[in-house]
Amino acid sequence: MRLKSFRIFRYKSIIDSGVCSLSPDFTVFIGKNESGKTAILEALRDFDREHQGISSGAVSINGMHGNPELALSFDLSPATLDAILKEAEISIPDDIRQNVLTGGISLRKSYEGE
Repeated sequence: MRLKSFRIFRYKSIIDSGVCSLSPDFTVFIGKNESGKTAILEALRDFDREHQGISSGAVSINGMHGNPELALSFDLSPATLDAILKEAEISIPDDIRQNVLTGGISLRKSYEGE
């Protein structure tokens, strides 16, 4: 499974990052000091399924825009998709399986960990 893009909402200094696409080979975050590079990496860390929710330190700087939310999109290999489906004991039709393999899968995580 490979992270192909992300979008960060209301996380520290980031109100809405917009969709940020990652290169399959190499991606660099460049920006001046205090521009949010570390906040991006912390948001991606908070998406980890081992974390129940998003860090309480991630609340938007001015707190007026609501709670943080993260959205990540992944490309899946056929073997990875099959392993996920097997672990979850889910069966899907072949056409949906092909759509997932072609388009990837997107997951969102709210401040509460949903």
